Amino acid sequence: MKLKRILALTGALLLVALFVLAIILAVTGAPKNYLMAVIFSMVFIPIIMFAMGLMTRVLKPSEPVDMEALKAEAEKAGMAGTRTAHDKAEDKGVGKTKGCDKTSRP
Repeated sequence: MKLKRILALTGALLLVALFVLAIILAVTGAPKNYLMAVIFSMVFIPIIMFAMGLMTRVLKPSEPVDMEALKAEAEKAGMAGTRTAHDKAEDKGVGKTKGCDKTSRP
């Protein structure tokens, strides 16, 4: 968590420095190319950082599902014995077809 805060503070300081540099370049009459490069950096760097953070969240491997914890939560919520209408219909023999088993349903 500390690393995120340090990186966020560094990014904020970089943007402030770029803003101050843009003002200084504009006031001193620096060449147009320098000013445009600083303004471009003020826009482009945050976009790239946001995209990198987004891709990190999207591509991060998910944690394996702990089935025991899910069952414990379901029991605590009172849903452990809940059955679907499909399960009840199968018990009565309704809708049974040749070669149909419980693993084939969506």
